[in-house]
Amino acid sequence: RCYEKCGFVIEGRLRQSIFRNGRYHDEIKMAILREEWRCQRER
Repeated sequence: RCYEKCGFVIEGRLRQSIFRNGRYHDEIKMAILREEWRCQRER
């Protein structure tokens, strides 16, 4: 996952919250703290 390589972490999962093309899909909520983001940018 691209977001995880950038330092984001999964904070939540909304199970079957999206209905598309006749199927339900989970929605994943990801976040990164400002200080963690700054450290990632400096690398």
